[in-house]
Amino acid sequence: MLSRLLPFIALLGILGGPCRAKERLSAEDVALYLQRCTGKFTFFEVALGDALSADASPPCERQALESWLTARGMRLVWEDDILLILKVPKDRGFGELWNRLKLVVSATTRPKSEEPQIEEAPWDDKFIPVRGEVSDDVVNIMKGWVLGNLPMPPVVHPRYCTTCPHTQDMREATVELQMQFEKVKLGATEPDRIVGWVCAEPYCRVLVGRLEKSVFHLSWVSPLTGHAVGSAGPWLLYEDVNADGIAEIWVYSHLPAGSQWGQRLSIFDLNGRELTRDAGECGELEDLPPGKKPVFDSVCPIWGVPFVEHSFEENDSHRIYLEASREIRGSEERSVIYRLRDGNYVQGKREDVEPPPEPTRTPAEWNEEGMQCMKRKDYHGAIDKFIMAQYLSRIKPGTTPNVLYVNNLGYAYFKLEMYDAAVLCFRQAIQIDPKRAVAYLNLGEALAKLSRNAEAREAYQKYLELAPDSKSAAEVKKKLEALPPAP
Repeated sequence: MLSRLLPFIALLGILGGPCRAKERLSAEDVALYLQRCTGKFTFFEVALGDALSADASPPCERQALESWLTARGMRLVWEDDILLILKVPKDRGFGELWNRLKLVVSATTRPKSEEPQIEEAPWDDKFIPVRGEVSDDVVNIMKGWVLGNLPMPPVVHPRYCTTCPHTQDMREATVELQMQFEKVKLGATEPDRIVGWVCAEPYCRVLVGRLEKSVFHLSWVSPLTGHAVGSAGPWLLYEDVNADGIAEIWVYSHLPAGSQWGQRLSIFDLNGRELTRDAGECGELEDLPPGKKPVFDSVCPIWGVPFVEHSFEENDSHRIYLEASREIRGSEERSVIYRLRDGNYVQGKREDVEPPPEPTRTPAEWNEEGMQCMKRKDYHGAIDKFIMAQYLSRIKPGTTPNVLYVNNLGYAYFKLEMYDAAVLCFRQAIQIDPKRAVAYLNLGEALAKLSRNAEAREAYQKYLELAPDSKSAAEVKKKLEALPPAP
């Protein structure tokens, strides 16, 4: 992990004395240098790959930097609080879709209500992590630290702002930067640590450190991880995998798998070592073919469809093994086992994979547990329950998921402001039952949140067509009237 931080530390001037060897600056090094010398959050397009890498630092003055980038086939967008470096397209010029860029920053603490913690066994060698919110002052300290010290995740492209007041001469796009932090005690004798994530669609970084006298001291920062869905970053959970009394950091993110959803999982120890790296699939995050090396330093996650489960070893070691479901349509593979060996997860042999036990709870019972989680505003927990209800309702060949469970899953995503995921669920519910009016209503709500106004209008109208006399009809008509014109 230190090797990943050395380029960043060198840029901060922490390593004194002459360099032993002049190393080429990576694209992320160059972006971080510009971020520090201009005081602006600096992003670059994923499509650039490592084309931004250089033998020496670029100029920081605007005109000189524009010339430096132009000579390399790139273009600079320079705004008050953001720099964006883009690849010059061959087929069209810039300014056709947007000509002004706006940075939208959200920095928060993780609410206490969001506690999707894994149930612990009451063994003496297990420590139950203690989580807590951080103050607004700490959030601001972290926001300032990120600006000065952390390279921004690469972005796919700015998002055209459908709610901004556009004119013929000004068309605005946005880049959304999201951060979330919390205070966590990972061991009985361990000090409180600040754990958080920084995301710009579609990538995130997880960072861990300590706060002393209002100064943040970084312990480690992860490789790129997880696709942020909607407005949410990865899920951070804490569980002691090897019974040493110190919890590891579990990083979950969503995995789109066609019309299905799955999970990616990377586990880090207290020192930032990726315990799942040897067992995971490098390049999966970027959807690269097997064997192709990723351009950026990214995690090698274990993945499962629909989920990655955990259980305790059959012996008395109290270590945790993982089972990744592979319930992919058309695939004969059912699951893959990963066991902790010599401090790293490794894939188990096929004979280690036992047939799944008969379910002890019915889909209806899982759904009811999900509804109880919704009442407690534990939306992450509700998602887990609804996924199980949906999975078990279609476990027999030839069956389809229960439309109620799919709709409920979408609503849980909606409550977490994960609107893209919610839209997929509501569309699946409609596909199962095209006459289910409430699914159209929920779909319209999610699409409206994404400013996809034409699609939202169509969904609302379909709801009114199916349920013209419902209690919600009058309110839906008001929402239709209030919708801005397309898009």
